[in-house]
Amino acid sequence: MARCFNLQARRTTIPKKSFASSDTSERHKVSDGSIHDDPRINAARSSDWGVTYLDDESFRNALRCWFTWDHSCFAFFDEELFLDQLSTGQSSELCTPLLIHALMALGSRNFSFIDPSKAAIAGHFGLATATKLWELGQQEATPAVIVAGMVLFLCKGLNGQDKIGWPYLTTAEHLGSRAGLYRAAMAHKTYDPSHPRRTQGRQAVAYGLFNFRAYLSIINDLAPLSDPPVIPPQDPGDQWTTWSAWPWPEQRIHSRSQLFHARSTLSLIAATIMPLHRRYEARKMTKEHYDAALKIMHKLQHWYDALDPALKRLEVSSPQLIAIHNYYQLAITQLLSPFVLEPDGMTDFLPTGSPLRQAGLPHEMAVSTYSEALTHIHANVLHLDRQWSPRFPTPPATYAPLVHICMAAMPTLSSSPDARYLFSVGLLLCLRIARIFTAYRSILRSIRFTAQREGITLPELAHRVFRRLEDEYPAMPVLDKVQSTFIVDARLRHTDVDASTLEGLIKDMEEMNLG
Repeated sequence: MARCFNLQARRTTIPKKSFASSDTSERHKVSDGSIHDDPRINAARSSDWGVTYLDDESFRNALRCWFTWDHSCFAFFDEELFLDQLSTGQSSELCTPLLIHALMALGSRNFSFIDPSKAAIAGHFGLATATKLWELGQQEATPAVIVAGMVLFLCKGLNGQDKIGWPYLTTAEHLGSRAGLYRAAMAHKTYDPSHPRRTQGRQAVAYGLFNFRAYLSIINDLAPLSDPPVIPPQDPGDQWTTWSAWPWPEQRIHSRSQLFHARSTLSLIAATIMPLHRRYEARKMTKEHYDAALKIMHKLQHWYDALDPALKRLEVSSPQLIAIHNYYQLAITQLLSPFVLEPDGMTDFLPTGSPLRQAGLPHEMAVSTYSEALTHIHANVLHLDRQWSPRFPTPPATYAPLVHICMAAMPTLSSSPDARYLFSVGLLLCLRIARIFTAYRSILRSIRFTAQREGITLPELAHRVFRRLEDEYPAMPVLDKVQSTFIVDARLRHTDVDASTLEGLIKDMEEMNLG
């Protein structure tokens, strides 16, 4: 029998001024553990969408996991419009059986923390059905198909199969262009002001796709989309709302609109980083390249300075807000890495400024800024660990820096207690993520192999993590042969990314010089 949970109201409106109040305990108190559903999810029926493999309550819970832990990080579409259309039980521009099955497949990963058996069913049959429906309807340039392409790509990518998933993402991008999401000449038709609600929904999908590709360009050296859409204006009367960590009672205050606006404006800047580096990648280090990077750095710093002070409070925050700060710090490291890290295959994550010194350019500021970004990434992981471990589900955008942290700490494990602590926390979170993201099982084995090769003495906790890894997830080489670029690229961009697979990951790691 499915274990049933109710969904705490995730949008209890709170006047903005209350955020500054020192006592919000009564406003957010959940004394008896009883919580209330969004009525649109509560009324959703699995049979309306062909989800024959789940009962109604399991279907709703998988949706709740998606909206609580996944969608709030990526915001692929307008949540309110989707839920309104879901409540009708009929296909529409944004809500179709294809997208529903895709959400079952991806939502099942965090649903597994609540009901493992039902989640396994949702993951298997959701992906199989969505894949079949995709083949039948992938030529439809509608928001639902575009979003389904992004979701199916994530389903593959989070399992270490992003190369296999690329066709879903590239098709989504092609359909977005066909639909006129990024074409000024079609804006009057695509974003028809006489249909404001539909226009708002299409704008959200357009920026969801642009944001996602800009984020991928930071963590994976991919070219971002060009010609971004206009960011929808932020409501000046926007109110702070409550995000709840369903099915647990913890709550955090944030503004969904402000998070979307912050992510979108950051993506506009992040999308310029890789095109800049690729223009200069065939040349030696030049002042022209560095000066252009400093201009982007200035824009990043201005973005951070302009954030509402409430969005800078990470000591009590939602995972989604921590993910945005990770995005910002990773953008800084990606921007500065060609100037401060050793060229020609050197994979030590600690900055030296050698490329700038060899070019006769000042290096101190770049090194200190990169180092500060590393420190903030470490702090963000500690915030995540303190607030949400050991039983939090895993928003995908929060795990990107973990390999970075482990590899950066490894060279100083013998001399730095802080490095040992960060390394251990990173491994523990990797192990937790390995439960639902298969790629991290091989990443953990590769970290262990690298430490053995370099003769690095590991903390006792690390040995316990690796023993548990082998007990719970014994190596299965045949099943682990999946293709991915992410697994060697949390800044491992000097490895042969195009040729990298899980089968070759240990070789990639073995070639690193961590001394």
